[in-house]
Amino acid sequence: GPTASGKSAAAMRLAERFGLDIVSADSMQVYVGMDVGTAKPSAEERARVRHHLVDVVTPAQPFSVADYVRAAEAAIGSVVAEGRSALVTGGTGFYLRALRSGLPTVPPANPEAQAPLWSVVEAGRLEELIEELAAAAPQDAQRAERNPRRVVRSLEVLRSTGKPPSAYPHLPPRYEFDLVVLDPPAERLAERIAERARRMFTAGLVSEVRTLLERYPQQPT
Repeated sequence: GPTASGKSAAAMRLAERFGLDIVSADSMQVYVGMDVGTAKPSAEERARVRHHLVDVVTPAQPFSVADYVRAAEAAIGSVVAEGRSALVTGGTGFYLRALRSGLPTVPPANPEAQAPLWSVVEAGRLEELIEELAAAAPQDAQRAERNPRRVVRSLEVLRSTGKPPSAYPHLPPRYEFDLVVLDPPAERLAERIAERARRMFTAGLVSEVRTLLERYPQQPT
C-alpha cells in the first residue's frame, strides 16, 4: 500500500492476533538512525512484535534490492523454521516485486558509468535521456515513470550491455505470497500524509536529518 495507508498499524494488529513476525519491505527503514523520517516502528512496537529488516545497515553502507531479497528470504526462512508465519509489510514496490517475482539478473549498478548520465540530468536535460530510452526500450521507459534514478539506471544497463533491464530474466522466487493491498481514497490519503508530515516535524525530523548528514557525509543511497 502507499505511504500513510495504514500498513504498519494493520500489520501490528494482525501480528498480535495471529502470532506473526513482521518482515519490513521499506527501503529506508533498513537504515540505522532514519527513524522519524521513515515512520519506523517504535521500540515499544518492536518489543511487542518481532520485526525483521529494520536497522540493518548505516546510511554510509550501500544496500541493494539484491541485498534485500537475500536478507528477507533468510528472515522468512528462520520464521518458517520456527513453525510461524511471516507478514511482509511495506511500500517499496521494487522490493516487494523482487521478493514475489524473483530477483532480476541485471548487472550491478556502476557509478562510473552512471556519472555522465547524471551530469545530463543535473543540466536539466532529463527529457533527452527519456527519449533515448523510449526509442530503444519503450517498456523500460514506461516503467521508469520519468523517475531520474530509474531512467539513469535503465540507460546505464542499455548502453553498457546493449540490452535494457527488461530483457534480463528473473531468478525463481524462494516463496509464494498471498497479497493484500491497502488502497484508501486519494483525498483521504492526502490528509493522512499531511498529518504524518506535521507529526514528523514535531517529533524532530529536522534534528534527525541534521544529525544524519553530520554523521554520514557520504551516503551511497
